[in-house]
Amino acid sequence: MTCIKTLRKRRLMTAEQLALKSGVARVSITRYENGKREPRVGEALKIARALGCTVEQLMDDEEGAGEDGI
Repeated sequence: MTCIKTLRKRRLMTAEQLALKSGVARVSITRYENGKREPRVGEALKIARALGCTVEQLMDDEEGAGEDGI
């Protein structure tokens, strides 16, 4: 499970803003956040870069998302 939504909200971004910044479709972002799909490696990397975190942090569980100062 990813913590995209948690990281996105901490950065005060909408799903649409994240989609534009990452180049990943908004509908895909929503599916990842709702746990309906897991991002492929390339998409996870784009999202992580847009959020200013690592792929490992992105793929961490919701509770662990804040441990590294994110």
